Amino acid sequence: CSKSQWILKNLLTIFSASILSVSNALPAGAAAERILVIDKAGQNVVLFTGGKRIAEFPATFGIDPVSDKYRVLDYATPEGGYFIAYKKMKTRFHRTLGLSYPNLVDAEKGLAGGVISSGEYRRIYSAVRRSRPAPHDTGLGGGIAIHGGGVFRYFAESRERDWTEGCIALNDNDIETLFNT
Repeated sequence: CSKSQWILKNLLTIFSASILSVSNALPAGAAAERILVIDKAGQNVVLFTGGKRIAEFPATFGIDPVSDKYRVLDYATPEGGYFIAYKKMKTRFHRTLGLSYPNLVDAEKGLAGGVISSGEYRRIYSAVRRSRPAPHDTGLGGGIAIHGGGVFRYFAESRERDWTEGCIALNDNDIETLFNT
């Protein structure tokens, strides 16, 4: 399978809209693809295969779980259409599925808002056009992934949800399932 075919089979959408029904969140023509719908408001990840809902996993997000990611170190989880750009079997958070953040929409917003330079935009543009992960060292940040580590983390005596720096965290058994799907 070519790189572009693999990307089409591994699409995902991240959104934050509690009024949007996850069952209706699939793009037209998505029946033959695996799609992850990541619902920030619903705090879950839903896996569709062949247009059918296969599984749902509880999820947690960045320390700022409401905002759309806009710049490096804003601790927000990005919203938009991304693909799984890479897989890592062993990481400090069990398994990792790296996302294609930032995409061209993110780069255009960042350029218009003065968050990135035209040179950084060109580097992101070049990577995206070659179906490569975008550089992580721009004003938009990077390294956004779906990983294990648990929906809840314990800091001292408190149990915290929405603890990541912008990633999507799942329980280890759930990332294992997604990783092997």
